[in-house]
Amino acid sequence: MGKPKVEPKSKSTDERVIEVMQIMTQLKDLGVTRNTCPSLDDFHIVVNRFIKEGASEKGEIKLDGLNRVLHYKLVGSAGIESSSYLEYDESV
Repeated sequence: MGKPKVEPKSKSTDERVIEVMQIMTQLKDLGVTRNTCPSLDDFHIVVNRFIKEGASEKGEIKLDGLNRVLHYKLVGSAGIESSSYLEYDESV
């Protein structure tokens, strides 16, 4: 007999919005906005889907013209914080 499987608690919509806003504020503070980098629109699509559906997602988006790649990990489970970071890539 095994233990009953416990489903992890999901973050609320408000919690997901707060996490996304923190990431977007960090990007803005670094000068990465939709005005300076149109390819950031792809990230907005991802985070909007994360906020609405709450499904975890990770990936990367090349930020054209900035020589950077945005790596992100959006986590829908409570207790694990979503994160992102920029990586230098001279080919972008």
